[in-house]
Amino acid sequence: MSLSFVSFVLIRYLHFIAVIALFVLLLAEFVQMKPTLSGKSLRRLANTDLAYWLAGILVLLSGTLLTVSVGKGMDFYIHNPVYLFKVGLFLAAVAATLYPTVFLQTRRSSDPTDIISVPAVIRLIIRVKILVLLCLPLLAVLMAQGIGLNT
Repeated sequence: MSLSFVSFVLIRYLHFIAVIALFVLLLAEFVQMKPTLSGKSLRRLANTDLAYWLAGILVLLSGTLLTVSVGKGMDFYIHNPVYLFKVGLFLAAVAATLYPTVFLQTRRSSDPTDIISVPAVIRLIIRVKILVLLCLPLLAVLMAQGIGLNT
């Protein structure tokens, strides 16, 4: 067994675990998110959101390593429109995460007994991110079957 094969397996495994963690944490945010939150609940949700970001960073880093280093190489992926769409959806989900994160982190030091109204758009963003993340494995399966390659 070569070192490159072991690296590929370990990075691929990390990528899968990070994707699963990302989805679990997003679902945890969805469950915790209410139209109004106590300061204590908001702090817990803000912590979940930070963990979501950490998982997202791991997904991004491991995915980048798979693309440029230990996987099939950049040339294999960069010309596949399914891959580009998948990456675009992921980056859109990252961008959409910024507003909820800023909202939560700027209010995390609220008094535990405060009642904080959560803008409806934040709850909508979380729902849309769930839909987007549900699409990503489908796109990965399509890529694995060679869909999008010009062969």
